[in-house]
Amino acid sequence: MAGKAIRMADKDMIFALPNEIVGRILSFLSTEEAVATSVLSSRWRNAYAFNRNLSFVLDNLDIMRRTTILGSRHLVINSFLRLVDKVLYSNVSNIEQFRLTLWEDVGCSCVSGWIGVAITRGVEHLDVITISDWGLSTLPGDLFRVRTLRTLKLELMQFRLDVPNDVSLLNLTNLHFKFVVFLDDDSVKKLLSGCLVLENLSIEFCDMKNINTFDISHAHMKSFNFQLNLDLENNNY
Repeated sequence: MAGKAIRMADKDMIFALPNEIVGRILSFLSTEEAVATSVLSSRWRNAYAFNRNLSFVLDNLDIMRRTTILGSRHLVINSFLRLVDKVLYSNVSNIEQFRLTLWEDVGCSCVSGWIGVAITRGVEHLDVITISDWGLSTLPGDLFRVRTLRTLKLELMQFRLDVPNDVSLLNLTNLHFKFVVFLDDDSVKKLLSGCLVLENLSIEFCDMKNINTFDISHAHMKSFNFQLNLDLENNNY
């Protein structure tokens, strides 16, 4: 009888936990595991909506492994898209970290839409790795006006870096670009001018054929990593 009373007390304590604490607990799980807790009880049914650390990963190995289980690559991709939509569009908390790794072209509107939702949730650390086979796609302009953003890591094939005039990344300290397409010289200048406390900058294998002069100068910068495709010519750095 005493054991039953203890178990009931433990259950009541779990039900009494604030949503912020429940979200913190779920942040130690993968996002898929956090969503799976919704079957445990009514208290956990929508608890994943309070998770502040979101990570969605579907690389080539995941696709092959899941295709073996589900029997269809199409089902794997659709299942992943539904998961991302379900979690992002039901999330009611500010997002501390949003990480997306997707080695499948699902259309730029999907990726831009997800980034847009993370922006509205005050994301602090944004890490996106994906590809596009639909020609050059443009990143949402609001991405360059997120004052909560501290880390921005974009590894995007076929995405163009079209930087607006009013860049306002006031708290950004870490910036990493890989494979993105730089639009022109002004895109670099406008970007750096709006990153007032930038400390670490990394540019790897980006398409810089549109750049004539690549001038990096920033008062707070501590490290700069630059790797260029060897087949790019006629640039001055």
